[in-house]
Amino acid sequence: MPKPSDKGSQKSLRGRPARISPGDIANAALRCGLHDLTMTSLAAELGVRHSALYRHVKDRDAVISLAAAQAIENLDWEKSAADWKSEAILLGQALWNLFSTNSGLAEIIQDPRYQSVAGAASFCGAVDHFVSFGFDEMDAAVFLDSIFDMTADMVSTLERFEQFLEKNETQFADTTASMQDDSRFRVMQRVMELINTDPQAWWQRKMTLLISGAEQIYLSADDR
Repeated sequence: MPKPSDKGSQKSLRGRPARISPGDIANAALRCGLHDLTMTSLAAELGVRHSALYRHVKDRDAVISLAAAQAIENLDWEKSAADWKSEAILLGQALWNLFSTNSGLAEIIQDPRYQSVAGAASFCGAVDHFVSFGFDEMDAAVFLDSIFDMTADMVSTLERFEQFLEKNETQFADTTASMQDDSRFRVMQRVMELINTDPQAWWQRKMTLLISGAEQIYLSADDR
């Protein structure tokens, strides 16, 4: 996961003040990572004085809102597939890449305090796109919301797990060792091994399940 850059600390604050925009602030916040973002670290990343930020934003929450909206704008999904299954995979992959390369975003973007018009517009546009593939509007909304929630939940869980391991690696090792030779935990061991070695493979299994369910539940035989 990306960590706050130290480049900003090397930027000179002397001379004429740097010109920044709300977009600059949002993108810098994403580079820093939203979990531990502070106004001080953001100012350092931008190479400006702390006070310069308040010409554009009221507080940290306002920065987070800007960053969440900007992240939606940055979503790399071209809507180019010829069929709905391929399109769903492309969307899911785009969300996975967006959340996994912007620390803290997966958790923040589910917080109702940071919902944005850009996010709502993006979701409605995605629903309309899947309606064009034969989905009922509400069925498309449920399907896409499930992809979004599943992907955000998994990435945010992985981030929390990494944070936990930083302080509790010995405790976790002891817990897993205690389950090592107990057949009751065989499937849990297999799941944890896959998540630890290739978390995206576990996510892909979930995507396959969602797509198969959508095909069986929402689309008629003629549409499949």
